[in-house]
Amino acid sequence: MNRLLIPIMYSAYNMFFEDDSDNEYSENEMFFAEEVIPRMRSHQFKLHFRMDPETFDDLLSKLHEVYIPKVKGQPEICFEKSALLTVWYLANIESFRRYGFPGIIGSIDRTHIKITAPKDSHVSYINRKGYHSVLLQGVCDHNKLFIDVYAGEAGSIHDYTLFLRSDLSRRPDENFYNDTHLIGDLAYKLTTKLIDDFKNFGLLTDRQKVFNKVLAKTRAVIENAFALLKGRFRRLKFIETIRPDLLCLLIMSACILHNLCILHRDSAEDIVRIEEQVAME
Repeated sequence: MNRLLIPIMYSAYNMFFEDDSDNEYSENEMFFAEEVIPRMRSHQFKLHFRMDPETFDDLLSKLHEVYIPKVKGQPEICFEKSALLTVWYLANIESFRRYGFPGIIGSIDRTHIKITAPKDSHVSYINRKGYHSVLLQGVCDHNKLFIDVYAGEAGSIHDYTLFLRSDLSRRPDENFYNDTHLIGDLAYKLTTKLIDDFKNFGLLTDRQKVFNKVLAKTRAVIENAFALLKGRFRRLKFIETIRPDLLCLLIMSACILHNLCILHRDSAEDIVRIEEQVAME
């Protein structure tokens, strides 16, 4: 990529990622060039601004020729960012996003459903917390609506193993059109379909820490969805049956009812304390 375009892409990036720092472009360009650009290619810029970065660069050149700075003493947005905001506003019909990542179609995670010990291979159902469970993998949108669920695997298996066993992992890239993707935590691996955190070995830069912070905020919707699901349909906190077919049927039925309630705007905030439920996970 043309290095002259890095400040433009950097400003575009900051429109979708929260940044509390006042650092200038020059202090962050190396990080952006090496680590952020692979996550936000030129075609993603075009997806949100409806033009190539090169076209926007040419627009900036022409605007600079006629640009008149504001009177001193008045606060002023960076010229490049102001232009980006204007183009974005003209190109979209949605509200400005505070920290929504571009291209997200869902947040993925898993939750344990406590069960009585099965007769066969009961040890494999003991999870890391020491009780028997089956796993529910869910993907939800920003409204906590489940758009994909997979249930029934033994509670001892790893999150990423669960993902690989699900149909979701085998879906072709064509299903993730326009560079859309899922977001997950460090239990998952970075792929073209799924974005996760930067691993923290004590050497993360400030920009990487911001990335992880914003990703966690965005990803929290799936944790809240599980909390709402279990808070409303409390049988999912402990299912007393040893029949695997009934386990899956009960879990999937609860997910369908959860979606039905959301689509009918049947709120459960008066009967479910989501924060307490999340803390119990």
